[in-house]
This record gives sequence, C-alpha cells and structure tokens, in this order.
Amino acid sequence: MTFSFTGLAYLFLFVTITQLAFRYFQYLQKEKTKTAQLFFYLAIPFVLFTFFKAISGLFLAGNADILRLSVIIGPFLQGLSCAIALYLAIFILDLSRIFSWVGFIFLFILGAISSYLLFAEIPINPFLEYNSINWGIEFTNTYNLLRFWTIFLGFVPLGIVFFREYKKSEDPYVKARAKGFSYLAILIVAIGFFDFAFSMIFKGGPIARDILFIVFSIIFMTASFLKFKRPEEKEEKKQYE
Repeated sequence: MTFSFTGLAYLFLFVTITQLAFRYFQYLQKEKTKTAQLFFYLAIPFVLFTFFKAISGLFLAGNADILRLSVIIGPFLQGLSCAIALYLAIFILDLSRIFSWVGFIFLFILGAISSYLLFAEIPINPFLEYNSINWGIEFTNTYNLLRFWTIFLGFVPLGIVFFREYKKSEDPYVKARAKGFSYLAILIVAIGFFDFAFSMIFKGGPIARDILFIVFSIIFMTASFLKFKRPEEKEEKKQYE
C-alpha cells in the first residue's frame, strides 16, 4: 500500500460531501417530495467520486492503473450529478417532463463522452510528486469544453432557480435547501478547478492543490453544519419564535 497526501485531501472532501448528502436525506425523510428526492440523488455521485478518489489515494497511490481508473470514472459520475441538477432545475420551473429528460440525457451523454476520451484518447500517466498525486493528464480542447459545459449547464440553471426562490420564499425549508445547494455547487466547481485547471493556469503543484482541498473542506463542513440545519431544528426554532 502506498499513501498519498491527495488521498487525505479527498477524504476530507468525502466527509464534507457525505455530510451534505446526509442532510439532504434528512430533508427527504421529512418532506418526501420529488424535489427533496432529486436533491439527495444529486449528491450521491459526488459521494461515490470522492470515496473512490480517497481510497485509491490513501492506499493505492502506487498503483497507476487504479489511479487512471479513478480519473476516468470522474467525469462520468460528475456528468450524472450535473444531469440530475439540470433535470431538477427544469422540474422546479414546472416545464414538461420531456424537457427534463432531454436535459438529463444530454448532460449524461456529455459526461460519458468525457470519460470515453480519457479512456481511449487522452494519455493519463499519474505519479507521486512530493507524496501528492500528479495526475499526468494531457488535456485537449475538446475535453476541456465538454467538462466546462457539463458543469455550467448542470449547476448554473439550478443555482439561478434556487437563488430566485431563496429571495422570494419565506419557507425555511426552501431557504435551507438553497443554502445546501450553494455549498454543494461551490464544492463541486472547486474540485473540478483545483484538481486539474489549477495546475495548468497557476502552475500550482499537487501539494498546493491538496492543501486547498483540505482548507475548502473544513470551511464548507463548518458552514454547512452551522447554517444547513436538519429539518427538526428548523421546525423547533419556528415554534418558539
């Protein structure tokens, strides 16, 4: 077994996103609505993504094949989550279910194509650099555009919808969901940016990326714990006001 600091960073991310997913599950148990259900499903692919990255980085950092696999499945799982996010945005806008499914299938296909490019065309040569994982990916413009539009079309529309609802609604559940979504969305964008684009744009090394992951995780774990309360706490607070 080979340990890496990258695995530890992803462990922090896994705990943070799992905390958010568990809170979504609590809202699902309380509300039992399609919106709450979709929110919970939205978080699951990222829980799986960070779990696989954490396990491979903590215990199998010396196995290049496992690291390549962790890179290849990443866009697929992220594309699935983005597809659910777009489905949810269209569902909340009360448009036809046909549009919801078209949006879902479109982004799901974009994520699958991204994974295929990593599998078949883009060289991946991961290696340890100061005990952090350098993924050794030779990005292409096609791949970068696919990843950008997948995340943009998945989370920007839903972010706009929930920002509007947060401003208009007095319902504490709606406001809590909006906060929870904002934490998850920022984390997802941060993961995509720091994991790959950070090293290309700012020439930051893997160790700097991992430190940023841990800092982001601690900040958002604390924020979600303090601000994204479980449903019972919201209800009790309302009763005593």
